[in-house]
Amino acid sequence: MGTTSCCQKEPHPLQDIIKAHPPYPESHPDLELEAEAAQSPCPTPANQCRSSCDKGSDTPKATEESGHSPRHLSEDGLVRGIRLKATLWHLGSLWRKSPCDMELPERTGLWQKSRPLFKFDKFISHTWATPGRSKVVALLLQTGWGVSASSWALAVLVSGILCALNVLPMPFVYHAHFHDFHQECPFGMWIMSCSSLAQLVGLLASPYLCSSSPDCFLDVVSINQCQPELTERGVYGLGSFLSISKELHVLWSPPYLTRLWCVFELAAFRAANPVGRIRLSPLYVELVIAAMLPCMFLVCTVFWIFAGMTGGHLIFPAEYCLCAPVLFYIVHVMRRYHLQKHVLFGDLKHFSLEQAECRLDSDRALVLAAIKYWYESEQQFTEYVRGKLHDELSAHCCTKVPINYLLWLILPVMSLTLEQLLAYWKGGAPVECLVAFALRSLALYLLWSVMILRFGLYLSDRLARPLVQGKGWNALQSCLVGSLWLFMYFAGVLSEEWAHSLGVAWTCGWSALVAVLFGVFVLQELNEQFHALQMVECAGI
Repeated sequence: MGTTSCCQKEPHPLQDIIKAHPPYPESHPDLELEAEAAQSPCPTPANQCRSSCDKGSDTPKATEESGHSPRHLSEDGLVRGIRLKATLWHLGSLWRKSPCDMELPERTGLWQKSRPLFKFDKFISHTWATPGRSKVVALLLQTGWGVSASSWALAVLVSGILCALNVLPMPFVYHAHFHDFHQECPFGMWIMSCSSLAQLVGLLASPYLCSSSPDCFLDVVSINQCQPELTERGVYGLGSFLSISKELHVLWSPPYLTRLWCVFELAAFRAANPVGRIRLSPLYVELVIAAMLPCMFLVCTVFWIFAGMTGGHLIFPAEYCLCAPVLFYIVHVMRRYHLQKHVLFGDLKHFSLEQAECRLDSDRALVLAAIKYWYESEQQFTEYVRGKLHDELSAHCCTKVPINYLLWLILPVMSLTLEQLLAYWKGGAPVECLVAFALRSLALYLLWSVMILRFGLYLSDRLARPLVQGKGWNALQSCLVGSLWLFMYFAGVLSEEWAHSLGVAWTCGWSALVAVLFGVFVLQELNEQFHALQMVECAGI
């Protein structure tokens, strides 16, 4: 562990938990005293597994010679990682169960799933107190939304061509009424059904496709879970692993800051890797999208039934009224998840090291001693979390649903619109009618819908906390928020109907106006991101 004076003891494993750039002198007498108090017998096979955030075994005795530096760990083949997408194979089986809850036969093959590396692109920090399915959903969307969107586009193209060539039947009738075009048109469901299926299949298949994926440290496979000696070296080499990681990727959930080992990783990464990036990814962001997607499919199905089964004679606003309960449910789910955002920054701003939990007292003593070593006292570390770390994570944290997720969420609506556009083309609509209908649909169902989605998410965030206590009042609050959201969408629909009644030119003008508003919306989104990055640079983080 660097140079030490000749009167010092041999390095203790505690001092090698972090190897790199500690902010305080290498020699720290309080550290050795507290570390000695933290010693206990080596783990038994039944209690030997450890993983970041929830390490559950005893602290090993001091060894004669430390082997926890990056060089030693690399030479011994203990710097092992796995591609991020590979962790999602088999529906994310690696995330389902903590290694501490596995039997020995289950843990045997985990080590073989990783491979030797020299450095990590990401160090995945998470807590096993959070169900693995939430992390799988979040990582699937983070890494696979692009593949899913590409699959959707391919399915739209193929099914549209097959319908145009009369290979696929279009058995329903759609009564088209758009400006001067009035005609019974053949209507199908192939674009909508095939593209929706492709969107889901593309998302689930994205981990298996040949594309670049960062090498990451994941505790369950990067630390040997079967051999006590290798388990010990892996756990006490966490500092070295962090020092050779480009980024600490935190999968945040409400229990995260209540786990002492998770707090340790935050402290260790900034001490070991001052220039490394901490990326905070709240799981609720992707969970909101995952909860909304089935509802979008359901809403589009209702609209297709009205369009296909009634011949296009929509009973306005009957279809919207049928979808209102689904919308209210979406709002209620969004409000519940947005509460986690307020919990996140509240946890950081009012962080208390004393309330962080650890399975064993020996591990707690070890972590607290290391924190005192880096930050001189527990109080200084607490102030660091509440202050500088809070500011850094606030700037880098993606608490808003990204616009690419909103566009991805609108794809089922676009499928329905393209189904109608195909019906117009098959029915012989003139080119100017097709262009006007396409522009109108693009403006209303894509651009306006994305802005309204953002508005709904904003309302759900601002009104996430119940104004009046009680389940009934909370549900009523969700209905009121949903009604306001629906009213704003109606404003766009009614304004489009008014422009439609005035002619093709007005329809195109209305579409251009919506496009301008969407451009302003996108610039505002980019401006917020730019100012967030400027805040980080000005703070010198």
